[in-house]
Amino acid sequence: MHCGCLSLNKGQNTMNTDHLVNSGLMFAIKHLCEFNRYREYLNENDEDLVRGEDKIIAETALLVLLLSRNPTKNHEKAHLLRRIISIVTTFACSERNKSLILRLPQLSASLGIPYIVLSRLGIKDAELDGIIANSLFSDTVNAIERVPFRDMDLRWIRYVYTEDTTYLEETENFLDNSILGGKATALHMQREDFYALTHCIMYLSDFGSKTISGLDVNSMEILITECIKVNLLEMDFDLIAELLLCLSYVSDDLTYASELSLQFSVSAWSKLGFLPSRSFDPETFKGLKGSEKAAYSFSTIYHTLYVSLLMIDKLNENYGLKSFSVSDNFEDEIRKRAISVFIDLSSNKTRSKKSKCVNHSHCPYSLEQMAARFVLKNKGEERKIEWLKYMIENDTLDQIHQMKLLLDLSLISAIKRYDLDEIVDLIVFAKTLNLGSSSFTVRAAISFLLDQQLNTGFIGAHFVVEENKNSTHSEEFHNKVAYCLDYYFSITSQA
Repeated sequence: MHCGCLSLNKGQNTMNTDHLVNSGLMFAIKHLCEFNRYREYLNENDEDLVRGEDKIIAETALLVLLLSRNPTKNHEKAHLLRRIISIVTTFACSERNKSLILRLPQLSASLGIPYIVLSRLGIKDAELDGIIANSLFSDTVNAIERVPFRDMDLRWIRYVYTEDTTYLEETENFLDNSILGGKATALHMQREDFYALTHCIMYLSDFGSKTISGLDVNSMEILITECIKVNLLEMDFDLIAELLLCLSYVSDDLTYASELSLQFSVSAWSKLGFLPSRSFDPETFKGLKGSEKAAYSFSTIYHTLYVSLLMIDKLNENYGLKSFSVSDNFEDEIRKRAISVFIDLSSNKTRSKKSKCVNHSHCPYSLEQMAARFVLKNKGEERKIEWLKYMIENDTLDQIHQMKLLLDLSLISAIKRYDLDEIVDLIVFAKTLNLGSSSFTVRAAISFLLDQQLNTGFIGAHFVVEENKNSTHSEEFHNKVAYCLDYYFSITSQA
């Protein structure tokens, strides 16, 4: 299956970033030129004021702006961007777009993006310029509810239009109420939360052109890396690209998990010729023909393509690999809670006073055994296996890093399934194989276990049922939890 989008020269060991970017831009040009023919296949309602095509054109304009910021010796890229600018101009300055912004000034921050980008690049339309200026700074622009990152978006767009850095500074007014201002953890985040995270970082950093005031870079590196692991498990190339892009905005380097995610994405790009989005359905694609097939392909993958182009272009500047330490604040908080729970587990609330040894006989002692266990636990969910196949077949990381990444993603998968027995088994494995001392995911998994404690001292929803509290399983399980906490104390005292 091939959408005719991108390719990577076969047999290459390194990314040809110019080739990837140029191929992606040519793909976009090809389909944008056919947009008028695609309309009948995009399931647009004639009565809809704002259509899917408006979003595509707005995001195309942003792609041009951000790629234009990066000085390059890639002359073909510069030529292709000029061609896209010409196409965007036709849509941005149309009578329909002018009428929409006049009618819906509250949407000027989105509908106005194509023209705002053009004006920043020196292309002016006096009539539309007046409409945008009146709408973007009117009281009516605030006539709708916005989540914090959309408030940042509005200020950022005003900055792009005026080049007044005051608007860029105003984005930071919304940081405390955003996902960055709380204690977000990747294990509890939903898909919309990941997008909120990436968009906050994008607007606050002006897409990597400035540092974010007051941001704990070390903690942000950890959070983004954990988010990448979650989405690597889901094979969500769209979010992987956004997260890698944001990691490049706050750090010059990549972690081993991020490096594998990048290589896995580029490998899929090379193999398929495009990066499938979560909305792209292979069976639907195969059943379509001609313009309908092309329209479906472009409308479902364009966003993943665009953000991947930005990610590749940015990482062409600063691509590397680095390890990092765990945030002290997180460690202090979890340690206090762990001590309390450990005391509970040492009492007769949840297990017998006579402690039993934890059985290590089922511990996987090789990468192959651990991989087989992961496949078995995720049976029926093929998407979650693809990254593992790639890692083992291509030997992209040394075996220690492969084992660590497999342990981390096994833990994430177990937490998503709420398989508490598997979580504690994996933490036991981490101790036995000496893999967990540098793993933030192991610490986060222990924190997750602590969150499951009932006021009776038992850990997990299973023990809401009264008869389960006195079972043999309860004693064995809580014995292992205590063992895991003992291990946690040992690795944190070494840090």
